[in-house]
Amino acid sequence: MRRVTSDDDAKLMLRFADSELGASATGTASLSVVESGKYENRFEVYGSTGALMVEEGGELWHSPAGSGAWRPVKVDQDPIAPGMRDGSWSRGFTAFSCKIVEALRNGSTQVQGAATFADGYKIQLVLDAARASNKSGCWTKV
Repeated sequence: MRRVTSDDDAKLMLRFADSELGASATGTASLSVVESGKYENRFEVYGSTGALMVEEGGELWHSPAGSGAWRPVKVDQDPIAPGMRDGSWSRGFTAFSCKIVEALRNGSTQVQGAATFADGYKIQLVLDAARASNKSGCWTKV
């Protein structure tokens, strides 16, 4: 048996900078491809007036504060390229590919609203801070 060094599982606790959206906001992230049970890929946001959840296929749910029940929210799904498995990645890939082709046809080197190299750098800073925090056992400021 040998030591596992891949990032197949991660738990993050986050404190967000104060902004016009709120003060003293915190968050958690649980990421795993090795946990037992049903595979679930979803994103949840909780606030003082309720919660939102986006599931793997792009389904949107809302839970008003105090209700304890998730209610579906009707949204239009992006199209999917022929032959691709239905899912949020496939739909996102299809939509982004169309935007890339459109940008190239228009002679642009950027896709409006898409992540940039600078965005990727900022994400890398967060990942590096998470590793430093794990090593030190302390909060790490980004």
